[in-house]
Amino acid sequence: MVSQEIRSCAIALGSIMHQVRPEQAAVLRLVRQNLAVAADEAEEMEGLFPVPRMAESIPGDEEITEEMAKTA
Repeated sequence: MVSQEIRSCAIALGSIMHQVRPEQAAVLRLVRQNLAVAADEAEEMEGLFPVPRMAESIPGDEEITEEMAKTA
C-alpha cells in the first residue's frame, strides 16, 4: 500500500542519519516527521477508498529492441 511505501522511504532516510552532518540530520528528521504524517494520512485514506497496488512496471514499457529502434 502507499502508506507502507512512504514509511519505507522514512526508514531509508533514517539509515543514513549517521552519515551526515548534524545540520543535515536535522533536516532529515523533519523530512521523516513529514513522511510519517503523510503515511498516517495515506493509511486513513486507504481505509476509506480502495487503493490499487503499485505497479512493478508500466504496461507497454517493454524493452526496446534493436528492430524497434530502427523504426523509431
